[in-house]
Amino acid sequence: MTVFPNLDGPVARTSDPVTSWEAAQAISDGQMRASEQAVLSALRTGGAMTDPQIADYVISHGGRWSGQRLRSARADLVRAGLVEAAGTTRPDGSPRRYTVWAATPTQRTLTGEEEQHAVA
Repeated sequence: MTVFPNLDGPVARTSDPVTSWEAAQAISDGQMRASEQAVLSALRTGGAMTDPQIADYVISHGGRWSGQRLRSARADLVRAGLVEAAGTTRPDGSPRRYTVWAATPTQRTLTGEEEQHAVA
């Protein structure tokens, strides 16, 4: 079974908006859905990705969510201030281009303990 890391406590800069602090607190309170944890873990360990790449990454590491569920989880993380558009797009197997998503700066670094439990 793949274990997706959760944060030990609120992780936000003092200059971050209140929504980032609320999101960080929700994570530490265990309120983050497993699918959201999986998406955040994928972006933290695998780097910036498109929605299809996030789905492929999570599923290849034992996740059992649909692509739609993972897109919704990513959108929830964007609203929570934990994930942001990386400012680029890329094609992903079709003529259309996809937004590339990345963990926000406060969410990009895993602690040593989180690295032990992260998907690789």
